Amino acid sequence: MNDKNKKNTKDSLKKRQIQQEKTKKIYAVNDFGNELTKKDIKKIINDNKPHKGQKQVNNTEGNIIELTNVEKTFTNGYIANHVLKDINITIKEGQFVVILGKSGSGKTTLMNILSGLSRASCGSTIVANTNLINLTNSELTLFRRSNIGYIFQEYGLLGTLTVYENVLTGFNLNKKNRDKKIVDEIIDMVGLTLYKNKFPSELSGGQQQRVAIARAVAKNPKIIFGDEPTGAVDSQMSKKILTLLKKINKENNTTIVIITHDKNIAKIADLVFIISDGQIKETIVNKKSLDVKDL
Repeated sequence: MNDKNKKNTKDSLKKRQIQQEKTKKIYAVNDFGNELTKKDIKKIINDNKPHKGQKQVNNTEGNIIELTNVEKTFTNGYIANHVLKDINITIKEGQFVVILGKSGSGKTTLMNILSGLSRASCGSTIVANTNLINLTNSELTLFRRSNIGYIFQEYGLLGTLTVYENVLTGFNLNKKNRDKKIVDEIIDMVGLTLYKNKFPSELSGGQQQRVAIARAVAKNPKIIFGDEPTGAVDSQMSKKILTLLKKINKENNTTIVIITHDKNIAKIADLVFIISDGQIKETIVNKKSLDVKDL
């Protein structure tokens, strides 16, 4: 092969290599249809891993939640969804808070980050004197066990356990230096003493939700999160559940954070965050919130 042919072969291989590199470069798209490189995707994956930094960070006095410049992006390697954008939230200890938004607004993702079920991609997420973005998965589990209670729309009760046993599971997650008698007291507080030996299948929807609330309270958490806690019950039972949550909030000074699409629930809150398209569009401070009976 002469020099000219060798040069043509090298040029041809080089062109082919450049073309292959261009093809590889277009690796995924984001939710705006913009092309992302393999490097972009790798960065998103790394951003969702534990960050380096101090784990124990004190909240500003009087606050229990402080989120600063928080973002969350998910990827499956082919599509990237930028779900939360520049979230800034401050919640004081003992507040009753509602995060209000339509389906797909990002409210569930926000709750998951606030409660340590998920990790932010960037920003500062200081909750109960802990910067959650810097915790490992196992550390997040321990954090939730010690600090967080959950009430879900679908109750999440264990069908093979009685009311008492379901509430006891909550107590057992944080039972150090506590008397088990509190379990009976909490069951009485939610009005289910006569049903303590019943199984979930023997209860109405509203009764099951009250068991879920009792289980959350039995953990003695600093914060209780409710994911549409009245979404599966009628309006009358909804008022009973909200009244119970307000009672827990006031008597125990437990911070309550509810995510919902129901604008009426926002009227009983101390603080309301309205979220849309992954951004906090409005923050409302209710100087005098409504009583549940006035809804």
